Amino acid sequence: MAFQHVRSLIAGSVEIAAPKDVVEFTLAAGVTGVIGRVYYFDDGELKLAVTGQMKTAVVCLSTAAAAGKVRGGWITPGQVYRCPITQKDGTAAATTDVHASVKVGQGVTINDTGDGIDGATNIANDNDKPLTILHVDKTNLVAHVIFSSCLVSYDTKQGAT
Repeated sequence: MAFQHVRSLIAGSVEIAAPKDVVEFTLAAGVTGVIGRVYYFDDGELKLAVTGQMKTAVVCLSTAAAAGKVRGGWITPGQVYRCPITQKDGTAAATTDVHASVKVGQGVTINDTGDGIDGATNIANDNDKPLTILHVDKTNLVAHVIFSSCLVSYDTKQGAT
């Protein structure tokens, strides 16, 4: 499992037909396309978004070899994604690995493989992160998140006035 769009906070449901904003993008040299991973733009090409990346732009919807073309969907405000809770390096976490600071309303980062959230790092009182948790299931190691910072809505901080 990786990032999977489940609904929209704005529309209140999931789209039935494929969104019109699904387009083809070019991957940077050495970057492969994997369904459900999150990418950002660097010089007009997609690179894998990992820990610390705030300008996430696209969730990949197809697979491709390095420097190939992939279909992707723009990350926009209000989209809710289901994703795994992993270790920082993207490996599977055990329920005992999930830090107590991983809870609803908390800001979190993308793991190092771009396909889930880093659930093992202490993030307490640090909401300057690209994702915000809306629901967390520590038993099944799954979270529902929104991108609180992305390319089309950059530098949105929780609690900003």
